[in-house]
Amino acid sequence: MNQLFETFTLKGRTAPNRLMLPPMLTRRDDRELNGRADAGHVAHYGARARGGAGLVVVECTAIAPEARLGRGELGLWEDGQIEGMAAIARAVKAAGSLCFVQLHHAGFKAAATVTDDLTAPSDCEREGRKARALRAEEIETIIGQFVAAARRAHAAGMDGVELHGCHEYLLNEFTSPTYNTRTDAYAGYALPLRVLREVKDALPEDFIVGYRMGVNDNDFDAGVKLAQALEQAGADYLSVSAGLGPVPDSVPEDFGYNWFVYGASLVHAAVKVPVVAVNSIRTPEQAKGVITRDLADIVAVGRAFLADENFGARARAGEPVNPCYGCPGGCNWLKGRDCPALLRAKRKERDHV
Repeated sequence: MNQLFETFTLKGRTAPNRLMLPPMLTRRDDRELNGRADAGHVAHYGARARGGAGLVVVECTAIAPEARLGRGELGLWEDGQIEGMAAIARAVKAAGSLCFVQLHHAGFKAAATVTDDLTAPSDCEREGRKARALRAEEIETIIGQFVAAARRAHAAGMDGVELHGCHEYLLNEFTSPTYNTRTDAYAGYALPLRVLREVKDALPEDFIVGYRMGVNDNDFDAGVKLAQALEQAGADYLSVSAGLGPVPDSVPEDFGYNWFVYGASLVHAAVKVPVVAVNSIRTPEQAKGVITRDLADIVAVGRAFLADENFGARARAGEPVNPCYGCPGGCNWLKGRDCPALLRAKRKERDHV
């Protein structure tokens, strides 16, 4: 039986445990950062690695300026952004953890402040916004941008990259029949599989290339088929999250976790590469249960690591953790420092000094 706090080896690189900090945006405002990580990013990720996250995935990082969700998003579209990312990698790896960065193209969800030429796999109009279909030559450029960004991540000392293929962003749009109605060479899963293969081919053999996928583009059966296609294309791990289909209603009543984790368990049963389960896992008991029940190989804890930067270390020691409040609307806190649970815990610490 696997345990949460046993070491975990992926392509010859060993993490101290099976606990992952998933990619979460740390800057929600629209200040222009030119895609460069600052000292706050370094402190944020370093603290969570020291606090027990054995695998750390740096938040969605744009492959091009026009691919951003907002002007405050990190980037790896130019060499000047490497050093900031390298500082994050050094801080995380100094704690003994593995460090990855998630490569991202926002697609239809790119902010109006970064582009006035909104694109998608096919012509579409949603939520009052219109997007035109990408031309073939533009798609080829995007593939090259993913490859170039991955090379910069390698130059920054990252252990690997995670391709962002869920949450209605560009790669997810290509795997969803809702957005992708093409009948050419980019129909269906073609683009995500091309990106995955070409990134793999461009980097050294021991560089890890994961993929964060949506498990409900249509239904769970389609999610499993996508996972198997990604495994066949060379994905080194699969992180399972939300796609563009309806919320599934087929989770057994006694399962004990939500449909995200149930979808991850179905993928885990269907592939041989490591699978990450994520979403609403906020207590040590929930995290441990994912591993001991063999629902996934790795468990990603997001909000709880914002509420308590030492979540992993305290869980391992059997100590109480700062409880996540599950704030409505999600975690929009800047670098986690405005998380009300974390602020309250720090006030308590000061009061007892």
